[in-house]
Amino acid sequence: MSPEGVLIMGFCSAMATYLEFIQQNEERDGVRFSWNVWPSSRLEATRMVVPLACLLTPLKERLDLPPVQYEPVLCSRPTCKAVLNPLCQVDYRAKLWACNFCFQRNQFPPAYAGISEVNQPAELMPQFSTIEYIVQRGPQTPLVFLYVVDMCLEEEDLQALKESLQMSLSLLPPDALVGLITFGRMVQVHELSCEGISKSYVFRGTKDLTAKQIQDMLGLSRPAVPMQHGRPLQTPEQPVISSRFLQPVHKIDMNLTDLLGELQRDPWPVTQGRRPLRSTGVALSIAVGLLEGTFPNTGARIMLFTGGPPTQGPGMVVGDELKTPIRSWHDIEKDNARFMKKATKHYETLANRSAANGHCIDIYACALDQTGLLEMKCCANVTGGHMVMGDSFNTSLFKQTFQRVFSKGYSGEFRMAFGANLDVKTSRELKIAGAIGPCTSLNAKGPCVSENEIGIGGTSQWKICSLDPSTTLAIYFEVVNQHNAPIPQGGRGAVQFVTQYQHSSTQRRIRVTTIARNWADAQTQLQHIEAAFDQEAAAVLMARLGVYRAESEEGPDVLRWLDRQLIRLCQKFGQYNKDDPNSFRLSESFSLYPQFIFHLRRSPFLQVFNNSPDESSYYRHHFARQDLTQSLIMIQPILYAYSFHGPPEPVLLDSSSILPDKILLMDTFFQIVIYLGETIAQWQKAGYQDMPEYENFKHLLQAPLDDAQEILQTRFPMPRYIHTEHGGSQARFLLSKVNPSQTHNNLYAWGQESGAPILTDDVSLQVFMDHLKKLAVTSAS
Repeated sequence: MSPEGVLIMGFCSAMATYLEFIQQNEERDGVRFSWNVWPSSRLEATRMVVPLACLLTPLKERLDLPPVQYEPVLCSRPTCKAVLNPLCQVDYRAKLWACNFCFQRNQFPPAYAGISEVNQPAELMPQFSTIEYIVQRGPQTPLVFLYVVDMCLEEEDLQALKESLQMSLSLLPPDALVGLITFGRMVQVHELSCEGISKSYVFRGTKDLTAKQIQDMLGLSRPAVPMQHGRPLQTPEQPVISSRFLQPVHKIDMNLTDLLGELQRDPWPVTQGRRPLRSTGVALSIAVGLLEGTFPNTGARIMLFTGGPPTQGPGMVVGDELKTPIRSWHDIEKDNARFMKKATKHYETLANRSAANGHCIDIYACALDQTGLLEMKCCANVTGGHMVMGDSFNTSLFKQTFQRVFSKGYSGEFRMAFGANLDVKTSRELKIAGAIGPCTSLNAKGPCVSENEIGIGGTSQWKICSLDPSTTLAIYFEVVNQHNAPIPQGGRGAVQFVTQYQHSSTQRRIRVTTIARNWADAQTQLQHIEAAFDQEAAAVLMARLGVYRAESEEGPDVLRWLDRQLIRLCQKFGQYNKDDPNSFRLSESFSLYPQFIFHLRRSPFLQVFNNSPDESSYYRHHFARQDLTQSLIMIQPILYAYSFHGPPEPVLLDSSSILPDKILLMDTFFQIVIYLGETIAQWQKAGYQDMPEYENFKHLLQAPLDDAQEILQTRFPMPRYIHTEHGGSQARFLLSKVNPSQTHNNLYAWGQESGAPILTDDVSLQVFMDHLKKLAVTSAS
């Protein structure tokens, strides 16, 4: 029996064992399931309320996973093609293996002639439930980076951006190809091969061009990279046409540094009361067309740097008159955002074209007002590109985040991969309902695809144009086994994830993860299923579903749907006497789940109040791609308290934690907030920290700063750093996140309690839980 089986069977110490089991699986395979023992029939699975689903981090970094240098062995059945794995039955004498998905018997290839029970290949060993293959070596096409730069920035901002771009040239792989497009009222595609003279092709910013027109105008009409046996082939007689616009960094480093240094603001005069004319839509369209014509189906990044909304041509989101503000949520609700639908359609078309070629689009938007992220979000969401939002290109938030795009992993290689295809295979009792994350459907219909779609469904394969070690997809399944067809005792369901991708070294690689879980009959073994519930994964998987629905449904409807699901879950798994809310109890494996949902309901992913449409798009973009740990911080921020009474300690995200003699550090993923309590702030103003006899106070003030620094140095994108105090205007960042257990409404009922009252009409977690218990135990529901 495999290690998972042994762990699951040891039910006596269920909770501890399951927690270890869940962690071990996450570290080894980058997978977290909502349920770790699966209900064995369709009917029972729907009664579980939380769907059977998992969070998958396809390229999770592992120090102990050296890739193997040979091709994977595939099942010979054309509709299956599963990869040989530790769950397959092997007949060493006959040199046969039976596929654990379709039960096809397969012959081992000749290279495996020497295998035996003591001489196994890595892919049959249980510790290699995840294995990586290098399948293509030799010369490959280099990575491509195409900068698309807004020239309508203020002088100081433009200078800072130029410096960041010059700095990035030294971080790129030396053989990477780089190109430059600048835009303002016109769009310029810069030729980089001219010695001594700068030359560019100029396009009108108001005219939408087809891919064919762009390629004709730039002289790219024949394919740049001749192909042979599916691989690029370069012959001396056929120089790469794209070389005029895309050049290897090591060749043009000096030229491009000078060219960037000489870039001037857009020369067209901007009259008083008007916005500059920005042709962002056309610039992106030309970038997509240029890469389509030169490097289809190879790793490439279009990096858009913009400092304001598109104001002319296709993709414009607001007119150039400043007296007309950019659309707000209110305008969208009243159907008053006149450019929104057309602009969104323009960017969606570009995103889909880009995704079809495996290219990704990053958006770096730095401005004090909105820049059109709502309309452009699909470019980053569909292609797996980065989205970074800041106030100015001259802030450390932008500069350090941009630098981190080129960071390297443990092995000294870039943490970026391109052009990935994810193929999911399941045993026959399961079907795939869909995925939510930075991916697009490959429309691969097959026997394991469910008719019920969740997220991006109707397929068992997705394309992920760009991914890094933390990119995480949510995959949803459906149990299809009928209620009257019992699964034999000890039966296990299996899922295989096959990710083919282009590594940053430009090798093609395949990472295969095969996992299995026990089936259980929910009528006789409900406590097994219950004990194996992963409430953290379930909260994130339900949150992804809620946020996905919020994109197309009204906010209140999504909250009602979440509430209904939570009540049903409590009715199913709570212990209670009918109509007696005080008797309600949830077991340890469910106890935190309602709290996650409470904070999710108040989060910026579902509440648009106080956030612009661009901010909501930005928050949702990051939530749909981060791993479990970061997602939980986004749903329920972490709060640490620092005091004279001992080391810093995690405290409840509650208004009762805000005390005069404590310093709080809150991490919401997007912001790091340091908050000084009233007394601490007064002492600091009095300058006690500068007096030698109050050395310990000085250390107390310094401790949260050091801890904040640690987070600021590693997170992508870099969070906004806020240092505030009791009564400070920025204290609102903390007050809006904590559970309002004391508010201006109930303060006097509490007597003079410790903690800070919050000015809000939101219900507190206590009231929320009381309502939940009441609804869960009533016979009417």
